[in-house]
This record gives sequence, C-alpha cells and structure tokens, in this order.
Amino acid sequence: MTNVGFIGLGVMGEPMCANLARRSGASVVGYDLRAEPLQRLAEHGVRAAADIDALVADTEVIFMSLPGGPQLLEVCEQLLPLVHAGQTVVDTSTSPVGL
Repeated sequence: MTNVGFIGLGVMGEPMCANLARRSGASVVGYDLRAEPLQRLAEHGVRAAADIDALVADTEVIFMSLPGGPQLLEVCEQLLPLVHAGQTVVDTSTSPVGL
C-alpha cells in the first residue's frame, strides 16, 4: 500500500484529500496550518502530521494544494530538502507557472 501525504487542506485540497482517502486504498496523512480540516478529514481515515518533516518521513507520494505562489515557495523551501529518491511530489496549487 502506498502512503500518500497531502499539504494544504483548503477549498481545493480538503476535498481532493478526502477523495484520495475514500477511493485510493492508500494510507493518507495530511498537514495544514489549521486544525479544522484535519478534524473533518479524520472521519475519512486521514491521519494528521505534526509537521512537514513528519509527513515527508511517512509518505511515498506528496500532494500540495496551496493558495498561491508565496505559500508554495515557503512550503517547498521546507519540503524539498527532505524529499529523497523514490518519492514523488505533485503540485496542484494555484500559483504562477514560473514558480
């Protein structure tokens, strides 16, 4: 079974994460600055990561759905040094193409 991480559980990220948890058969862990979406996603089996480091350590595929370029850059600065060979990072954020 694949372990999937999801960073950014806002308007788009929360339903995408819920769909992954319900339909993919994967174990899903989520991270967001707000507790509310993680509480709602828990009923779909999504586990909450304490931080980005913990999410990366526990997943093979990482999805990001962030609200804009500044947030994407901030998360990538934390995330990318932690990613290792064999992990996949997928960005579904609303951000400028040049990032």
